[in-house]
Amino acid sequence: WATKGLLLTSLLGHSPVSVTKPSMARKRIMEEERERVVKLYRQMKQKQRDKHEQKRAAMTST
Repeated sequence: WATKGLLLTSLLGHSPVSVTKPSMARKRIMEEERERVVKLYRQMKQKQRDKHEQKRAAMTST
């Protein structure tokens, strides 16, 4: 786990996060950001599914 943490830190280019508890404001910001990213990910996956279904429908109708 330590290696993964260090790898992630080096990939992100951030210094290690302090060990103190994040403030309520930071928690709220992180939660909002997480929700935003999850929403975008779900939209992206739905687009891929729709595109795949259109392709499949076009192949079966010919």
